[in-house]
Amino acid sequence: MSCKGPFTEGTVCELKCPMAIRLIGSSIITCTRPASGYAGYWDGDGEPQCKKATCPPLRAPNNGALVCDKWSSGFMCQIQCNEDYDIPSSTSLPTYVCQDNGVWNNQHVPDCVYREYGEPLRMPKNYYFTGRCRPGHPEVKKSFLDYAEARDMCPIRAYCTVENVEIKCGDEVDDEFEYF
Repeated sequence: MSCKGPFTEGTVCELKCPMAIRLIGSSIITCTRPASGYAGYWDGDGEPQCKKATCPPLRAPNNGALVCDKWSSGFMCQIQCNEDYDIPSSTSLPTYVCQDNGVWNNQHVPDCVYREYGEPLRMPKNYYFTGRCRPGHPEVKKSFLDYAEARDMCPIRAYCTVENVEIKCGDEVDDEFEYF
């Protein structure tokens, strides 16, 4: 809340939710007193609530990472692959947004599969990382932040930091050789 007490009739306050969580209802409330009483109440357009979309957890891809924001409680995620791996050719760009109805815009999380030497990349360069996946991998976090900022999915820049990016690593599976 952007105002401090004492609250008298006519005091106007602006409400905001922490991080980038969506505010439902009026962001402006006014201290109002009924004509027939002394006790005041806050008057606004509906009861203000901080509401975050809640979708079920997504699994991390094998040989890759599921990277999600924490500034809006995991509203947006993407997968990244180890540099020796890629998404299957039949898969579209792996970006996930939690919709207001509690369902991800894309339910399928593909595993990252071994990429033959010289085979072209199927995703933009910032969807790949070097070395082993680990929860604090700075390259993965930085790539995700670049992605979020380029798409204006970082409404409050102060929260779009590496500390507010979460990485879930998938299993490392050696699928380079197939046995028949």
